[in-house]
Amino acid sequence: MTDATGTRNPGAAGAAPAPRDGLGAHRAAVALLRSAYAAIPPGSPVRLAKRTSNLFRFGGGRPSAGLDVSAFGRVLRVDPAARTAVVGGMTTYEDLADATLRHGLMPLVVPQLKTITLGGAVTGLGIESSSAAPFVHLRHFRYENPDACMAAVAQIAQDGTLSGHRADFVDGTAFSLNEMYLTVGAFSEVAPWLSDYTRERIYYQSIRGPKEDFLTIRDYLWRWDTDWFWCSRPFGVQNPVIRRAWPRRRTWRSRWSGVRSSCASSPTGWA
Repeated sequence: MTDATGTRNPGAAGAAPAPRDGLGAHRAAVALLRSAYAAIPPGSPVRLAKRTSNLFRFGGGRPSAGLDVSAFGRVLRVDPAARTAVVGGMTTYEDLADATLRHGLMPLVVPQLKTITLGGAVTGLGIESSSAAPFVHLRHFRYENPDACMAAVAQIAQDGTLSGHRADFVDGTAFSLNEMYLTVGAFSEVAPWLSDYTRERIYYQSIRGPKEDFLTIRDYLWRWDTDWFWCSRPFGVQNPVIRRAWPRRRTWRSRWSGVRSSCASSPTGWA
């Protein structure tokens, strides 16, 4: 883990352990899962019993009941002194980040969507970004051909900057071959303003807008999550009227678990 100030200094002193029986309950859950796995007939498909998924699956046939992995969806222990965490494999990165940010720490690398689990990331779903800071200062640079964009990527790889701006992270977004953007971000102790893409505003559209932006660290981590990159568009929830009326406690993605195949490609490009 890294500390959430953008430095490599140790985090807050003192561990925050789980209850004494936390690891014992975890081991018991592992034993039950092993027994359930052993009971699956040879040759039968093996799947996890999950309410949602961040993957596109186009399988046929009748699905099996699945292995119950609900006991593995929590943070068991955070030790700020050692900068480690003991976490179940079904824990989402949102829950892990929330648990560690309370101690001024966060995972060195996080995915872009809140509901990706640690197990899913480790087995290959993908890790896309790393960050650590109270705020993140974003700068968007437009390129009109791939060669110029790739030359800028090479510059960042060489010296960690772009046009004089530090690049603690970099995003690439292409709306077309003649409209490509690199977004570089730098850890910042201050923010003269803060943008909010969890309600009326849409992050991917902002890349085409003002050349600078500021986000809190938590909002930066999940900047793509509210609209699942751009996939909220086919469902009409990019309509400003709908966005203003939608209950804040419910995200757009919470309604899409059964219809995600329609978002397999972007309506505007890729990121």
